Amino acid sequence: RISPLPVHQIVWSVEVLPSNLPNTQTAVVVIVPRDVIEGFLGRLEEAGYVPDRIEFPYLHQLVIPPQEQDGVWLYPLQEGGKRLCLAAWWFMGSLQHLQLIHLTGENWQSLLQDQLSETSWAGEVEGWLTTPFRWHVIAPPEESAEWEGLIRQWSDAPIATSQPKLTPQLAEVSAARSARGESHANLLPTEHAARYHQQFVDRLWMRGLAGVFLIYVFGVLAYFGALQYLKIKNSSLQTQVAGLAQSYTNTLQLKERIQVMEDQKILKFAALDCFRAAAEQLPEGMTLSSFQFGRGSETPTVTLRGSAPSDEPGKVNDYNDALRNLTVNGEPLFRRVTPPTSTIRGGVAGSQSIEWSFSAEMAVLER
Repeated sequence: RISPLPVHQIVWSVEVLPSNLPNTQTAVVVIVPRDVIEGFLGRLEEAGYVPDRIEFPYLHQLVIPPQEQDGVWLYPLQEGGKRLCLAAWWFMGSLQHLQLIHLTGENWQSLLQDQLSETSWAGEVEGWLTTPFRWHVIAPPEESAEWEGLIRQWSDAPIATSQPKLTPQLAEVSAARSARGESHANLLPTEHAARYHQQFVDRLWMRGLAGVFLIYVFGVLAYFGALQYLKIKNSSLQTQVAGLAQSYTNTLQLKERIQVMEDQKILKFAALDCFRAAAEQLPEGMTLSSFQFGRGSETPTVTLRGSAPSDEPGKVNDYNDALRNLTVNGEPLFRRVTPPTSTIRGGVAGSQSIEWSFSAEMAVLER
C-alpha cells in the first residue's frame, strides 16, 4: 500500500533498525523502480561484472544510531538539478520518522520550515518528541553555513554541523556492515540472483569438465608420444654406439692434432703480420730494438720497444697512432693499442735519446 508504483514495477527491500522501545520494531523500506535496477544490472553485465548485492549506500549513513539519541539529522541533497532534504528524527533511542522533502520553487525555505514544523507537531502528538533536541546539518562547509542561518530564523534549538561521508567511506561502512551481517537491504531481484548463481555453477562445472578432459587427452598423447620417441632414440643410440665407438676415439685424437696445427699456423701468420706492420709503420729516425710476440688470454699480444731522437718525441705518438689505425683488408689489425711510455736516456758525448715502449692486442686470429 505504501508503494507509489505497481508492485510488479518496483524492487523493494527492508532495512531493520535497532530500537530501544519495547514491543516495537523500526524498519526502513527502500523502493526503486524496476527499470532503474534492470538498467543498472545491464550496464554491469556489459562490463563483465556480476553483482551479488545492490545497496543504497546513503542508507548506511542514515541507519547507524547516533551517539546523541535525541535530535533531527538533516541531509541536504542535489539530485538531477533538484534540491532535496532527507530528515531523520532520532528520539528515545529509535528512528521515529524519516522524510524526504522536495524543495521546489523560489520559496523552498518556507516549504522546508512548514514540513519540519508539521513533523515536530506530529511527534508531540504521538508522544515521542517530549524533550529539547538539537539540529544536525550533514553537508559540506559551504552549504552548512547557509542551512544553519536558515534554521536559526525559526528555531532556537542548538545546531551542529558535520561533513557527510565520502563515497570511499560509505563503501567501507557498507562492506563492514555486510561482513557483520548487519546490512539486510538488498535491491538485487531474486530472479537475477538465482540466474547469476546458476550461471556461476554452470561455468564451474563446464570449466571443470573441460579441464579434466583436456588434461586426460594431453596426458595420453604425451605418454604415447614420449614412449615412441624413446623407442626410436634408444634404437638409434644403440646402433651408433656399436658402429662408431672406435671411430669416435680416433676422431677426437685427429681433431686435437688439427687444432694444434691450426693454432700454430694462426700464431705464425699473426706474428708475421705484426712484425711487418711494425717495420712498415716505423718512422724514419726511430729504432725498433725489441719485438715480443706472445699469446694472451684471447688474442696474441705484441710488445714493442725502441728508441727515438730526443728532439723528435712526437714520432713515438705518431707511430703509436699509426699502428692503432692500421687496417688489413678493411679490418683493424689491432683491437687495442696501449699509450706509449717513454724515458730519456743519456748517451756518449752528452747525446740523449728517448727509450719508448707500448703493447698491442691483435683484433682477430683467423685469416
